[in-house]
Amino acid sequence: MKMKNKHVGILCNPSKAGRNALKERHIAAQRLGIKVYSILLSQSNIDRIKNNKKIKVRYWKQSSICQRYIDLPYIIYDRVDLLSPKRSIAEEIIDIATECGCVILNNPRMRSLCKSKMDTYEFFKNEDYVPKTDRLNRDNFQKYLTNYDKIFIKPEIGSQGNGQIFIKSSDSFFIIYSTDQVSYFDNIDSGWDYIDDILDTYSDKYPKNKYLIQKGVDIKKKDDRVVDFRIIYHRDGNDKLTETAIYMRVGAPKSFRSNIGQKGHAQDPRIVFNESNLTSKLSEFGEKVINKLSEKYFIIEIGLDVLLDNNNKLWLLELNSKPGSKGLKSLKEFIPEDKQNIKNAVMPYSYSNRDRRNWGRKYKLFISKPLSYFKFLFKFH
Repeated sequence: MKMKNKHVGILCNPSKAGRNALKERHIAAQRLGIKVYSILLSQSNIDRIKNNKKIKVRYWKQSSICQRYIDLPYIIYDRVDLLSPKRSIAEEIIDIATECGCVILNNPRMRSLCKSKMDTYEFFKNEDYVPKTDRLNRDNFQKYLTNYDKIFIKPEIGSQGNGQIFIKSSDSFFIIYSTDQVSYFDNIDSGWDYIDDILDTYSDKYPKNKYLIQKGVDIKKKDDRVVDFRIIYHRDGNDKLTETAIYMRVGAPKSFRSNIGQKGHAQDPRIVFNESNLTSKLSEFGEKVINKLSEKYFIIEIGLDVLLDNNNKLWLLELNSKPGSKGLKSLKEFIPEDKQNIKNAVMPYSYSNRDRRNWGRKYKLFISKPLSYFKFLFKFH
């Protein structure tokens, strides 16, 4: 299949958020003079590519989403979540498009590293960036509970904090925090049996033999809530991988997870912590992580989830090959007095219109920077 076009085909999650992103990317692409389309994730499109036929896409036109058939785009931009039910279709489209000579972004090898928390730990093990991690088994369970007062049990491949368990020691007993309950045990054997039962209930989504155990970090909290930080990087129109934004994620009251999908919410770290050097420290740490990754991988975009402990040491929690925009979008629209924010117990920090405009600019960069890079690539096509 010959591709003489200068089109970008986006593989994105089939959701309302994905449709909104299509509109925003179309507007940004128009300014850059390129065309973007959302490729339908369907078996019929796979068959059409195999038979050298035009594929079905969605695009934004005159305030609505339209459909048409186009030649296979020269650039395929993969934004489908690694755990999406449509992931297998996206992978098949990518494989066939690669054989047809398309340029595929993001890097499959990079996606694999981000997908596996164990691979991430092994990659950075010598840098002391990631808390000590091992495969979960009875021996490691005993070793970790003996040596550490906090541990996490989590699926090797997972997202949004789903399937995670947090355990902390308290005098003569241990406390287990799982998805919807708090339990106690007084010895390691009974604790292991209880964890085994919990993992049985998760086994439909997360195989028991694919769980990890990780040393817990003594996380610095704010108003008794867990917090972490998301650092986002994109490659820009000058073929440079640069920082796009840093924001903070705050967990819901009494939660051990800060994920936005688990009722956490985004905040501006400069406003919440009121520490002028915190974002600089996060940027420096992020740059070290990116430099290490860049020794082996070519990166188009990536999100780093980072923890700050009570000794002010930063830890890499995990990598995201397709960081979402939900946090940035909520900050550009942040109104603490909004009824939904009050209902969700969002921290009532005051944000000015200037703050919201600043986050609005960062959100626009999130959308436009990858498109600028695509325009750069078209110079050589």
